[in-house]
Amino acid sequence: MEFINNGKLAQQLVEEAIANKASDVHFEPLAKEVRVRMRIDGLLQELCRLPWSSYATLVSQLKVLSGMDIAEKRVPQDGRWQLSYAGRSIDLRLSSLPTICGEKVVVRILDQEQGMRRLEDLGMSRRNLQLYRGMFAAAHGLILLTGPTGSGKTTSLYATLRELQQEGLNLVTVEDPVEFKLEGINQVAVNRKAGLDFATGLRSLVRQDPDIELVRLIQLNA
Repeated sequence: MEFINNGKLAQQLVEEAIANKASDVHFEPLAKEVRVRMRIDGLLQELCRLPWSSYATLVSQLKVLSGMDIAEKRVPQDGRWQLSYAGRSIDLRLSSLPTICGEKVVVRILDQEQGMRRLEDLGMSRRNLQLYRGMFAAAHGLILLTGPTGSGKTTSLYATLRELQQEGLNLVTVEDPVEFKLEGINQVAVNRKAGLDFATGLRSLVRQDPDIELVRLIQLNA
């Protein structure tokens, strides 16, 4: 597939990934060219390769769109961008990482239409779905949901919250970041700059008389 660097190359590539129902897009600088890959059903697939001469412009476009500092290339940055596609709003989270060949940029695609699914739509067998529902229907307990990027953790958690949501229950979350907003659920976004980290959020959360608590995403360092 051929893409034209007409000032909207970054948006064209992201839109192509959205059309393919990808969860992430990777812009990877190599020694002599740029590789663009998208993650579909947990696996990275190559979208295209671009000439090295187009990369500086491409990264600048991504940074401008997501509110990142285009002059800063030495340290990692995070940004956000909202794109209108096919009549719906798509949230995009961007992360840049300096490598020996240049800045690698990853775009996380958060499509409300694709992300908000029912448990029945997640591909579980009937037996596993029954077992899982039995777990979160228990009066007490802890469920750990883990897995690599693109494995469906976020989709599964929000599908579970949707099923648990009902009158008479106090559902509270502490999230980094809040990917999707759910009506009727009290969602707390971690804000480390303001002093609201997971520890602070959890201490306050237990004083809020919760029936069900959700904590996501904690990254453990080896």
